[in-house]
Amino acid sequence: AGLFRWENAPLDRFQVVIKKPGYVTRYRVLGHEPRQELKIYAPLELSGRVVDAATGVPVDQFRLVWSEGHDVFSRRFARIERGGRYSVHVGEINASGWFGGYAHHFQLRVEAEGYQSKLSRLFDSNKGDVGKIDYDFHLESVPRLKIVVTDSENHAVVGAEVTLWTPGSRIF
Repeated sequence: AGLFRWENAPLDRFQVVIKKPGYVTRYRVLGHEPRQELKIYAPLELSGRVVDAATGVPVDQFRLVWSEGHDVFSRRFARIERGGRYSVHVGEINASGWFGGYAHHFQLRVEAEGYQSKLSRLFDSNKGDVGKIDYDFHLESVPRLKIVVTDSENHAVVGAEVTLWTPGSRIF
């Protein structure tokens, strides 16, 4: 056990940082109790399958987008996966906006052509989401959307840009 003693600890509350490679860094504010137990945990490692919900067939190519759990999904935190499987080691994703460089609240979105995108549940290290967790995505297929832009005389407008907005979109 990693026992630590501090003979002349302050009587007021104080903050400690607990670090060890391979574990999530913890920040705690402590009081002057004679004995305290501090726990550190292995980082979250999510892995699983991405399959067609109707057939169970693996989705060949898809994009993983992640967020720190505030409904803000950024393409700079995204990557393409293949073969119907994914693996994300949250401890290796370091972002300045995440407290201590670790995403204590973490959520994934899977996007694949021909399918409705799907959100994972919110993973929370403070509620026990640590270590290895299997989480599969079952994607629902959607019909392709075809949009033709025309002018007032019903002629196609070549080169027009169309932006799709959904209730969860953030278009700036």
